[in-house]
Amino acid sequence: MPTITPTPNIKIVNDFSEITASDVPMTSPFSLFVKNDLSEVQMRKWNANGLIDNLSFKPFLSEGVDNVPQTEEKSKFVAYNDVIQAFNDRFDALEKLLSENTTKVPARSKKVSDE
Repeated sequence: MPTITPTPNIKIVNDFSEITASDVPMTSPFSLFVKNDLSEVQMRKWNANGLIDNLSFKPFLSEGVDNVPQTEEKSKFVAYNDVIQAFNDRFDALEKLLSENTTKVPARSKKVSDE
């Protein structure tokens, strides 16, 4: 005898406040409600207490290079390189200044004690 698995109910809504209890059938394992603009998906199901459980899913866009426009990405690197170059130039100038103005201090001679 083949088993029949119930399929979830899927409905597109403008706002989740439009959903009523009759939109979540008890014969289905869960119901999916998708916002019109695809900004959020909500799963609703009946629990053992006779209440409806809600679970929301929101899209996540990773912050990879593909999501950032090329010009913005390049400008970040250019600014970063400019800052590093400015620090390196300043350190080079300080190093040169210290090496020019530092006089060599002769090593202290050890005191020879009379024996």
